[in-house]
Amino acid sequence: MYHETICVDNSNRACYSLIVPDKQPFLHVRMSAKEQAGFNMAAEIAGLSLSSWVRIGLRDKAVKELSAAGRRAPFVIGKSVAAKG
Repeated sequence: MYHETICVDNSNRACYSLIVPDKQPFLHVRMSAKEQAGFNMAAEIAGLSLSSWVRIGLRDKAVKELSAAGRRAPFVIGKSVAAKG
């Protein structure tokens, strides 16, 4: 398990400290071949593995959805902090 800080909200540049567990659970996702090709291309451009690219996107979406509902994602630790830069 390790901690990671990620900026997930471009509108207010909020950053969150995340708990990233050793990767044990596995998520199967069905998609079209064209979607997979597009995701692979985007991950490559970002310099990430497809798995990392997908997890970052899922964490981003989860934080936004849960925040809008007044809830905190279980993988977010501490308070959000403004991004530097």
